[in-house]
Amino acid sequence: MKRLFVYLLFALVIGKFYMSDANPGGNFELYSVVRNTGTDNLYDVNMKLYLYDLGEMWVSQGYTIQDHDHEVMLLEWEVPKDIAPGAYLARLSAGNDHVRASKHVYVTVN
Repeated sequence: MKRLFVYLLFALVIGKFYMSDANPGGNFELYSVVRNTGTDNLYDVNMKLYLYDLGEMWVSQGYTIQDHDHEVMLLEWEVPKDIAPGAYLARLSAGNDHVRASKHVYVTVN
């Protein structure tokens, strides 16, 4: 009996990103290039930003990323008016139910 094995490779890579200024009471925007280096399309991929000190997470809308392609993803956050100035360690992640990539970044509140 012959057996056929099919392997689908799912891999996400968070590439370059740009963050706007984070000012108390203002809007914060984070743009990131997310690459699908796999062999299948990825559906409902979102980006999440978790600020450890605040214990809060923000989630972008879902995107579809074709195989061997990339998408520029946007995450928006309304910065709380009472947040103290400083550098906040955050986890930036992109993924769906099947695959996830993450990296740590600092968000500076002016």
